[in-house]
Amino acid sequence: MPTVRRSLDDIRREARVNRRIVDETTEADIARQAAEDDTDTTGLDLTAMVRNGRARRVTAANPQNRKSTKPAA
Repeated sequence: MPTVRRSLDDIRREARVNRRIVDETTEADIARQAAEDDTDTTGLDLTAMVRNGRARRVTAANPQNRKSTKPAA
């Protein structure tokens, strides 16, 4: 398999997270997607994964803390 050289900027550009989609995702959506994929999450220890560096904890954005994009009146 050939090696492809890519810049760090190219890699980061692909890894952008659409915060709107993340914020709108509900626990029901996650459960539905796991069921559709036949994902077994019963033995999943998320706390250990975060502790071992295999996952990150991301908190939902608080709409009250967001900067307004509306011009001042």
